[in-house]
Amino acid sequence: MTATHDTTHDGQSHGQSNQDHSACPGLSEAQNLATNYHLKTASQGEAVKAICALHQGTFKGVTSGGVTVTASRVYGYGEIDQLLTYAQYLASHDKANAGGSLSDTNVSSYLAAALHSCGTSALQTCLKNTIPNYQPGSGNNSNGNGGNGDGNKPTVTPTAHKPAVTPTPHKPIVTPTPHQ
Repeated sequence: MTATHDTTHDGQSHGQSNQDHSACPGLSEAQNLATNYHLKTASQGEAVKAICALHQGTFKGVTSGGVTVTASRVYGYGEIDQLLTYAQYLASHDKANAGGSLSDTNVSSYLAAALHSCGTSALQTCLKNTIPNYQPGSGNNSNGNGGNGDGNKPTVTPTAHKPAVTPTPHKPIVTPTPHQ
Protein backbone atom coordinates (compact mmCIF):
# COMPACT_ATOMS: atom_id res chain seq x y z
CA MET A 1 0.00 0.00 0.00
CA THR A 2 1.25 3.45 -0.79
CA ALA A 3 -0.19 6.76 0.27
CA THR A 4 0.41 9.95 -1.64
CA HIS A 5 -1.11 13.38 -1.32
CA ASP A 6 -3.52 14.33 -4.07
CA THR A 7 -5.29 17.68 -4.05
CA THR A 8 -8.03 16.65 -6.42
CA HIS A 9 -10.38 13.81 -5.70
CA ASP A 10 -13.90 12.69 -6.16
CA GLY A 11 -14.05 10.25 -3.23
CA GLN A 12 -14.67 7.31 -5.55
CA SER A 13 -12.79 4.10 -6.18
CA HIS A 14 -10.72 4.21 -9.30
CA GLY A 15 -10.78 0.48 -10.00
CA GLN A 16 -11.34 -1.04 -13.37
CA SER A 17 -14.13 0.81 -15.12
CA ASN A 18 -14.89 -2.09 -17.42
CA GLN A 19 -15.40 -4.54 -14.59
CA ASP A 20 -17.94 -7.29 -15.25
CA HIS A 21 -18.89 -10.56 -13.55
CA SER A 22 -15.76 -12.33 -14.77
CA ALA A 23 -13.49 -9.47 -13.68
CA CYS A 24 -14.32 -9.96 -9.99
CA PRO A 25 -13.51 -13.38 -8.61
CA GLY A 26 -16.03 -14.16 -5.91
CA LEU A 27 -18.53 -11.53 -7.06
CA SER A 28 -21.30 -13.15 -4.99
CA GLU A 29 -19.13 -12.83 -1.86
CA ALA A 30 -18.48 -9.15 -2.67
CA GLN A 31 -22.22 -8.65 -3.08
CA ASN A 32 -22.89 -10.42 0.23
CA LEU A 33 -20.47 -8.07 1.98
CA ALA A 34 -22.18 -5.09 0.35
CA THR A 35 -25.53 -6.39 1.63
CA ASN A 36 -24.13 -6.84 5.15
CA TYR A 37 -23.21 -3.16 5.23
CA HIS A 38 -26.45 -1.95 3.61
CA LEU A 39 -24.66 -1.00 0.40
CA LYS A 40 -25.88 -1.51 -3.15
CA THR A 41 -25.05 -4.88 -4.66
CA ALA A 42 -24.96 -4.00 -8.37
CA SER A 43 -21.79 -5.39 -9.92
CA GLN A 44 -21.05 -1.95 -11.40
CA GLY A 45 -21.92 -0.13 -8.14
CA GLU A 46 -19.20 1.73 -6.29
CA ALA A 47 -19.35 -0.51 -3.22
CA VAL A 48 -18.97 -3.78 -5.12
CA LYS A 49 -16.27 -2.28 -7.37
CA ALA A 50 -14.32 -1.14 -4.28
CA ILE A 51 -14.68 -4.56 -2.61
CA CYS A 52 -13.60 -6.32 -5.80
CA ALA A 53 -10.66 -3.95 -6.22
CA LEU A 54 -9.48 -4.77 -2.68
CA HIS A 55 -9.81 -8.48 -3.46
CA GLN A 56 -7.83 -8.07 -6.70
CA GLY A 57 -5.13 -5.79 -5.31
CA THR A 58 -6.17 -2.86 -7.53
CA PHE A 59 -7.85 -0.59 -4.98
CA LYS A 60 -7.34 3.14 -5.27
CA GLY A 61 -9.32 5.58 -3.17
CA VAL A 62 -9.01 9.06 -1.78
CA THR A 63 -9.61 9.99 1.85
CA SER A 64 -11.77 12.98 2.69
CA GLY A 65 -8.51 14.75 3.53
CA GLY A 66 -7.27 14.34 -0.04
CA VAL A 67 -4.77 11.52 0.50
CA THR A 68 -4.73 9.00 -2.36
CA VAL A 69 -4.39 5.46 -1.08
CA THR A 70 -3.44 2.63 -3.42
CA ALA A 71 -3.51 -0.95 -2.18
CA SER A 72 -1.76 -3.48 -4.39
CA ARG A 73 -2.09 -6.19 -1.75
CA VAL A 74 -4.80 -8.79 -2.40
CA TYR A 75 -7.22 -8.87 0.54
CA GLY A 76 -9.33 -11.88 1.41
CA TYR A 77 -13.04 -11.35 1.94
CA GLY A 78 -12.64 -11.79 5.71
CA GLU A 79 -10.10 -8.96 5.71
CA ILE A 80 -12.37 -6.85 3.52
CA ASP A 81 -15.14 -7.44 6.06
CA GLN A 82 -12.79 -6.06 8.73
CA LEU A 83 -11.95 -3.05 6.56
CA LEU A 84 -15.65 -2.41 5.98
CA THR A 85 -16.23 -2.61 9.74
CA TYR A 86 -13.56 0.05 10.22
CA ALA A 87 -14.92 2.14 7.32
CA GLN A 88 -18.39 1.98 8.87
CA TYR A 89 -16.95 3.05 12.23
CA LEU A 90 -15.16 5.98 10.60
CA ALA A 91 -18.33 7.02 8.75
CA SER A 92 -20.40 6.92 11.93
CA HIS A 93 -17.89 9.09 13.81
CA ASP A 94 -17.27 11.65 11.06
CA LYS A 95 -19.06 14.89 11.95
CA ALA A 96 -18.79 15.99 8.31
CA ASN A 97 -20.72 12.88 7.17
CA ALA A 98 -24.38 13.85 7.24
CA GLY A 99 -26.35 10.87 8.52
CA GLY A 100 -23.22 9.13 9.78
CA SER A 101 -23.60 6.08 7.59
CA LEU A 102 -21.49 4.21 5.11
CA SER A 103 -22.93 4.54 1.60
CA ASP A 104 -22.08 3.81 -2.01
CA THR A 105 -20.97 7.40 -2.48
CA ASN A 106 -18.51 7.41 0.45
CA VAL A 107 -17.43 3.76 0.82
CA SER A 108 -14.22 4.16 -1.21
CA SER A 109 -13.22 7.24 0.74
CA TYR A 110 -13.74 5.53 4.12
CA LEU A 111 -12.01 2.35 2.94
CA ALA A 112 -9.07 4.51 1.85
CA ALA A 113 -9.09 6.19 5.27
CA ALA A 114 -9.16 2.78 6.99
CA LEU A 115 -6.24 1.53 4.92
CA HIS A 116 -4.32 4.75 5.46
CA SER A 117 -4.96 4.67 9.22
CA CYS A 118 -3.87 1.04 9.63
CA GLY A 119 -0.80 1.46 7.45
CA THR A 120 1.27 -1.70 7.65
CA SER A 121 -0.31 -2.94 10.89
CA ALA A 122 -2.22 -6.19 10.88
CA LEU A 123 -5.91 -5.39 10.33
CA GLN A 124 -7.11 -7.22 13.41
CA THR A 125 -4.59 -5.40 15.60
CA CYS A 126 -5.44 -2.06 14.00
CA LEU A 127 -9.16 -2.53 14.59
CA LYS A 128 -8.68 -3.72 18.16
CA ASN A 129 -6.59 -0.62 18.88
CA THR A 130 -8.97 1.76 17.14
CA ILE A 131 -12.55 0.60 17.63
CA PRO A 132 -13.74 0.44 21.24
CA ASN A 133 -14.89 -3.07 22.24
CA TYR A 134 -14.03 -4.50 18.80
CA GLN A 135 -14.32 -8.28 18.80
CA PRO A 136 -13.47 -9.95 15.51
CA GLY A 137 -16.05 -12.32 14.17
CA SER A 138 -18.71 -11.35 16.70
CA GLY A 139 -20.87 -9.22 14.47
CA ASN A 140 -19.50 -5.69 14.51
CA ASN A 141 -21.13 -4.87 11.20
CA SER A 142 -24.52 -3.30 10.87
CA ASN A 143 -26.64 -6.42 10.67
CA GLY A 144 -24.92 -8.29 13.46
CA ASN A 145 -24.01 -11.46 11.59
CA GLY A 146 -20.30 -10.63 11.42
CA GLY A 147 -20.02 -12.81 8.63
CA ASN A 148 -18.42 -13.87 5.52
CA GLY A 149 -18.79 -17.54 6.36
CA ASP A 150 -15.34 -18.42 5.07
CA GLY A 151 -14.11 -19.86 8.34
CA ASN A 152 -11.17 -17.46 8.57
CA LYS A 153 -12.52 -15.64 11.58
CA PRO A 154 -10.27 -15.82 14.61
CA THR A 155 -11.44 -17.89 17.55
CA VAL A 156 -9.69 -15.82 20.21
CA THR A 157 -11.75 -13.10 21.85
CA PRO A 158 -9.61 -10.08 22.70
CA THR A 159 -9.74 -8.58 26.16
CA ALA A 160 -11.25 -5.15 26.59
CA HIS A 161 -8.91 -2.18 26.46
CA LYS A 162 -7.98 -0.88 29.89
CA PRO A 163 -7.00 2.73 30.47
CA ALA A 164 -3.33 3.39 30.95
CA VAL A 165 -2.33 3.75 34.58
CA THR A 166 0.36 6.22 35.52
CA PRO A 167 2.37 4.81 38.41
CA THR A 168 2.91 6.98 41.42
CA PRO A 169 6.56 7.69 42.06
CA HIS A 170 7.89 5.91 45.11
CA LYS A 171 9.10 8.23 47.83
CA PRO A 172 11.88 7.05 50.09
CA ILE A 173 10.82 6.31 53.62
CA VAL A 174 12.38 8.84 55.91
CA THR A 175 12.52 8.15 59.60
CA PRO A 176 12.87 11.39 61.52
CA THR A 177 15.57 11.47 64.10
CA PRO A 178 14.41 12.71 67.49
CA HIS A 179 15.68 16.14 68.53
CA GLN A 180 17.72 16.19 71.72
